[in-house]
Amino acid sequence: MALTKVITGVTDLNQAQSTNGLKFPTGNAFAGTPEEGMIRNDQSQASEGSASTMQFYNGTAWKNFVNVGLPLANASFILDPKTITSDGSISSWVDTGSIGRNFALANYSKAGTGGSIEYVTSSYGSGRTAFAGSSSTSSTDYSTQQDFTIGTFMNVSSSYQTAIAYPYGIRMGPAYGGASDYASEFVQFAARYGWGGGLDYYSYSSFREGTTNRAGGYTLSQQPYPSWKFICHTVNWSTKTVKMYFNGAKITTVVGSGTPGSTTNILSLGNGYTASEANGGVSLGISFGFMGTEKSESDITAIWNYYKGDYGL
Repeated sequence: MALTKVITGVTDLNQAQSTNGLKFPTGNAFAGTPEEGMIRNDQSQASEGSASTMQFYNGTAWKNFVNVGLPLANASFILDPKTITSDGSISSWVDTGSIGRNFALANYSKAGTGGSIEYVTSSYGSGRTAFAGSSSTSSTDYSTQQDFTIGTFMNVSSSYQTAIAYPYGIRMGPAYGGASDYASEFVQFAARYGWGGGLDYYSYSSFREGTTNRAGGYTLSQQPYPSWKFICHTVNWSTKTVKMYFNGAKITTVVGSGTPGSTTNILSLGNGYTASEANGGVSLGISFGFMGTEKSESDITAIWNYYKGDYGL
């Protein structure tokens, strides 16, 4: 039996956010007489962003392996609890997206390291905040006057359902701290109190021009929390169309008007628009944004399918 050696020069087993695999040597594709089961690297073709295509010989013809890209590849920002390697109090969270502006956190902790579900969490109260950079870091990186897509896995505690303060997911707005700083914001959040006598979990989006909500709405799921849910929104800026997704499925489409949003914003996660608001009582899983890109329905479904198992869904 022949012995095949894999040498250092042709391996790459440590690509970030990727399943380990082998990297084939570069060069022209094998052009000799093939045998069934052989594989080769064909540089005359491309596959999902790769400059070549892997092929195998089935005994009759060469067949392509088609690359399947990671659903968050090229995301502008990604906050993944798995990048925090131990439980306990945390003050920062690495952004592994293309922007790379790490988050500063106050009164948050990591939980579940090495377990079935890893997440960051905070107890209910004021001062529970998470900002890209800081509460005063305003950047055109987070402009909402363009197409964009944002999403997060959330688990809202049922212990504070009578509190009015909403557990926010992702918020982008030009100011933070004042009682009226919801002006020109885009935000997604969930209910903290029950409707109709129950603990109904609903997600809401608000897209404001000044203080006027130009393209907002809610999606009521009639599913009690606490449980993990995936909330995602896409925005088409030219048509002012907001699509709302709940657990990978599109629930609502709202077509707005006017000129909502702002070209320069503060990005926050898990906290509301006013510094005095009681936040927390919420756990956050992987959270992300594609600034400049409206993802398709199939893209959102792919993200849901890829990550839902990390949250027992």
